[in-house]
Amino acid sequence: MMDPYFIAGLLLVAAIAILLLRRSSASPQTSSPQQPTSQTANAVLDGPTAARHTPKRENEEGWLRDRWKLAKEQEESGSHDGMFPDWYFDQATESQLDRLDLLDVLCDRSALTKGQASDLIGMFEPPGSGEVAILEFFGVSTQGWKRTRVRHEIAKIFRDPANIKAWEERPAAAGQWGSKGWSDATPCVDIETL
Repeated sequence: MMDPYFIAGLLLVAAIAILLLRRSSASPQTSSPQQPTSQTANAVLDGPTAARHTPKRENEEGWLRDRWKLAKEQEESGSHDGMFPDWYFDQATESQLDRLDLLDVLCDRSALTKGQASDLIGMFEPPGSGEVAILEFFGVSTQGWKRTRVRHEIAKIFRDPANIKAWEERPAAAGQWGSKGWSDATPCVDIETL
């Protein structure tokens, strides 16, 4: 019988080797990161991923291009209408870049903003149940949408103060009040955190 510490050590060495091989095959990063630019949408979506386009991916990328164009317009105008928070335009974090590596997203990392990296990561994640509940309340179907698209639609809805008020004053959903009071049947969503 093999020693469990020996097996754990082998697994650790194998995992490190795989990570190093993945890193070496990824697109090279520049040695001195530049400040993100507004041209990132094209750099990301027209870059090395172009060979992997499918009709569904092209539709998703078309939508994402439109979102990034809207972000660029907001950044250039200095408008803070709630669609894109200030941090959206900061340089992407190392943690985000590592996550994009794990997702095999190939792009120009030096030009990627924190918001764009967040958008790309969110294109691989399902929306949260609270996020879906908001859109269902306003009659918007989320079928086939990923987290980035859902959050964008929520931000558009909540640009209107009347919609914020309608959400905050909505009646309790069936099953929320039980014999012990408030239950977790429908999660409470704080619109400030979206």
